[in-house]
Amino acid sequence: GSSRQALMGGVNLAAERGHSLIVCPEGTRSGADELLPFKKGAFRIAIDTGLPILPVVIEGTNRISTPGSKLFYPGHAKIRVLPPVETANLTNRDNLTSLMRTTEEAITKSYQELHS
Repeated sequence: GSSRQALMGGVNLAAERGHSLIVCPEGTRSGADELLPFKKGAFRIAIDTGLPILPVVIEGTNRISTPGSKLFYPGHAKIRVLPPVETANLTNRDNLTSLMRTTEEAITKSYQELHS
């Protein structure tokens, strides 16, 4: 639809200008110390644009802010930036499921390491 076309136009313009796009693949935060299932949108955008995915793992946000709140409390969260996942050679979303699985596995493993 037109909203998807507008989104992709904005994404392509941002990419051409060298800007990064931050997308949360879960779509929201859970209220527990666990990851939610990933949604396809961010991965479709990465494949459509050929832009790499730079997974960033954040653990401990539930200790400093609850989902839906704009307030933050004193505390600590851990952040880990994982190696980029290249998408330039992926075409027509043929590898969407594999890309999602590989990225989710890397993020889950890192999250569990940070959480322990």
